[in-house]
Amino acid sequence: MDKLGGPQISLQDTTAVKCEKCGGEIFESGMILREVSALMTGTGQPGIIPIPVFICSKCGHVNSQFIPQELRDNGIVEAQL
Repeated sequence: MDKLGGPQISLQDTTAVKCEKCGGEIFESGMILREVSALMTGTGQPGIIPIPVFICSKCGHVNSQFIPQELRDNGIVEAQL
């Protein structure tokens, strides 16, 4: 156990996450931004919801596992990547 009470995990017990498109193994942080109407925010002002994702540094692809299921199910983001 580590200091926070969780299990200790060795990097030898992990597998690399690879880009679905090019096989790259290095990713950068990015954001998908979703706009919310003023009626939904309750403030009278439209809002923005940031959704963090990882982007392949080599080709710019975002693996489907990094996109929230709800956006994948609607095909909203998938078509743009």
